Amino acid sequence: GEVAFILCYIGAASAEWTEGKWEKEKRKSIHSYMLWIMPFLGLYLMLMLLMPVPEAPYGWQFVRNIYENLRESFLEISQNLSGGDAEDYDLSLSGFTEDGELAGALERRDREIMTIESNAPLATNVYLTGRVYDTFDGRRWLQSREDMEKERYADTARTLCALAEYEEDYQQDYLLRARIKISYRYFHTRFLFAPLKLWELQQAGDKMSFREQDGSLLLEKPGGYGTEYEAVFYQMNGGQEAFCHFLQEGKASDEKLPARILKDLRGVTGQDIRAEDLDYQRQRVYDTCLKETALSENVRDALLEMTQGAETDVERLRAIEASLASLNYTRSPGELPDVISNESEFLDYFLLESRQGYCNYFATAFVLLARAQGIPARYVQGFCVPMKGKKEAVVYSYMAPPWPEASLHGI
Repeated sequence: GEVAFILCYIGAASAEWTEGKWEKEKRKSIHSYMLWIMPFLGLYLMLMLLMPVPEAPYGWQFVRNIYENLRESFLEISQNLSGGDAEDYDLSLSGFTEDGELAGALERRDREIMTIESNAPLATNVYLTGRVYDTFDGRRWLQSREDMEKERYADTARTLCALAEYEEDYQQDYLLRARIKISYRYFHTRFLFAPLKLWELQQAGDKMSFREQDGSLLLEKPGGYGTEYEAVFYQMNGGQEAFCHFLQEGKASDEKLPARILKDLRGVTGQDIRAEDLDYQRQRVYDTCLKETALSENVRDALLEMTQGAETDVERLRAIEASLASLNYTRSPGELPDVISNESEFLDYFLLESRQGYCNYFATAFVLLARAQGIPARYVQGFCVPMKGKKEAVVYSYMAPPWPEASLHGI
């Protein structure tokens, strides 16, 4: 009843206001017009009063929806106008600098960067790659290669081709197909953040437009508040023994590449990826991610001790990880000494002298030690989002540690 009276009043007031503002020649007084519309308002009021009363109070959901849509539109316009085409990714993320430099201290920030939604709980956390590096000069990470087109999809194709060697019923023990929606919030960036083992990117139901440069995916122009896209990818079941055996067996090194996988990938991405592209990509991984690593005698002895008893590459990587975990994590490790000018001097300082640092230090040491064991590895920056068992998550700036990635038999 209250709703009916309110709407009736609004209708009458609107009619009176419209008549008062009408610029055409009037043939009747305002009272005549009001008397003319009163029967219609009365009929409307009767119909509203005859409608059944709902058991639960009216929730005004449509008003809330309108408010939320207006609020989102206002935020999108205001945030993007204030940011323009500026690039503030390096300023808003803890542990990230545009040039990959290891800074002296790390400030935790709780800025909301993105939201992620999935139609089903995810089996693992999500790693969203932003920037990839392959060369360390002792103080910062750099990217030495520029011809890295098709890098991301070729990596996915190689993994799926290796998996094709297994019976289909057991393939989900290793990889699980997933779809997520990524929505940018309070930041501007040209980086297109996408999961590992990427299969497809869509925006508004169509193939997404982007370019690949130096191992990173980049938007045509910086994205900001309201930028949304969907990513289809394969989650790696890395915490299970079955997946470790999958990596150790090395079937990706000499498999006969199934043409079906390359055809399917070509259909969803529009990129013409061929078997020779995968061979080239595998060789490029060794060229860029297995650079000769110089170690001092003391660090070489420490590495031998770390990996003592390890017989496979997976076991060696786990041994390095366990050894680094014994060092002290701190966001304020102090500035790197000026005398450090190469990777060997950095490892001497971090592993044997200071024995403390934050995520950048640990990831750097892991990459260098893995390479010293003959395992291709690289340094990656982006977001590590805790989504295991979840369908949605808010991504904050402090979720942006770098991490090491290693290649085992092309995966």
